[in-house]
Amino acid sequence: MATKTKMDAMGRRLLDALEEYIHTECSEDPESYGKPPSAWKRWPLLYSAYCSDREGCVRESGVFGDVTKLESEIIEMFSAYYSAIRDFILEELNRPLSECWIDIMVEPSYEDRCKVIVTYKNTVLCGQTAKAWHFCWDSPQEMAEEILDDYKTMKENLQKALAGGELRKAYVIVPIFKGLLQGEEVKVTFCQDKALKLRAAADERLGIVRDEDDHYDSESDVHMEVVDIVW
Repeated sequence: MATKTKMDAMGRRLLDALEEYIHTECSEDPESYGKPPSAWKRWPLLYSAYCSDREGCVRESGVFGDVTKLESEIIEMFSAYYSAIRDFILEELNRPLSECWIDIMVEPSYEDRCKVIVTYKNTVLCGQTAKAWHFCWDSPQEMAEEILDDYKTMKENLQKALAGGELRKAYVIVPIFKGLLQGEEVKVTFCQDKALKLRAAADERLGIVRDEDDHYDSESDVHMEVVDIVW
């Protein structure tokens, strides 16, 4: 007879934190999506958003399920997951987000892999590539194991960054205008020369002229920042 896997206490707390995040920050009502199976009883919103018992990138009748704005819903699905982990860690470290800003960048796709990078200043805390329809779990126990791994990775790298640890760097180009650079909003390269060439191509399309030492741009411009990269 198979034995039931006991959920790690920290994993349970992280699932609770994500359930609460979706309820409060995403303004979702746990009673809006019906009664979940008994295994998910404690986390009805997580069942609606992340259970593998669904077809396609999202559950059409569930949280993040508006297929008329599918890319935005995919972004929200990934962002909520990592935002809850981020807020949990910052509360543990007694550091408000306003003083320890952590960015979550999601490049969505409903045809191929989505890309996620969580950064603090010039350091990637964690990240992944995953197809949206694979970002789900058969059980809360499986989800707890993975969210716990992501929590440990993010916390360890944040603590290294706060202590001034050196991590390898790459360059991320973030065009302000959608449609720039072959229609993608995020371009990643390990090579500074290649990053500058990509930005130069964007400058040419926008009619921007720079000084040779102009490495950082205004918010109304094409923005280039230095980050570590994990995918």
